[in-house]
Amino acid sequence: MIFDESMLSSSIRIQLTNGYTVAKRIAIFPGALTSTTDIAAVAGMTGVDAIAVEGTVLTDSGSPAHTVECVCPNLAFIQDEFSHSPQRINGLQLQTNDEKQFFEPIEVAQFNATRNYGIEQLKPSDYLDPKNLNAKLVNINNFKHFQLDRNHVMVVTLAPGCSLDMSFSLGARLSLGQLLEDAAVALIGE
Repeated sequence: MIFDESMLSSSIRIQLTNGYTVAKRIAIFPGALTSTTDIAAVAGMTGVDAIAVEGTVLTDSGSPAHTVECVCPNLAFIQDEFSHSPQRINGLQLQTNDEKQFFEPIEVAQFNATRNYGIEQLKPSDYLDPKNLNAKLVNINNFKHFQLDRNHVMVVTLAPGCSLDMSFSLGARLSLGQLLEDAAVALIGE
């Protein structure tokens, strides 16, 4: 099944806020993995503090309490959907309240049942455009082979006291349900 990505215009927006006084590493797309222990053992990504959920991702019992918050309606469904139906990412727009956030990495690990393919690191600061007067906004539109699925984990490091608004431009999606429907139509007609 081939899609013309120029006809697709869907996106997903995830907003993260780190109220801690230290950086926190959050897996926003955990693939098929369900815990930070699995992410370390299978994907090789150590030091991940939590997997993103809608609402409070992390909290402590300090006074005042520190938290990492996430806003993304239907995040659990989106994570599950990407785990079962691979989704290509065409672009990523990042906006922050503090430029220091752009010096923190976004990491993507690729793995399968028998092999870990390593971790690719993306530094938003590498994409700062000197012509753009807004130093709190980065657009990354040169992805060639970037997809989210059950064999990829994406981890965002949030700088202390920073917020990060991520808008993913989505491309082609592989749907086994659609493939089955197309095969049935080919076999028995409409």
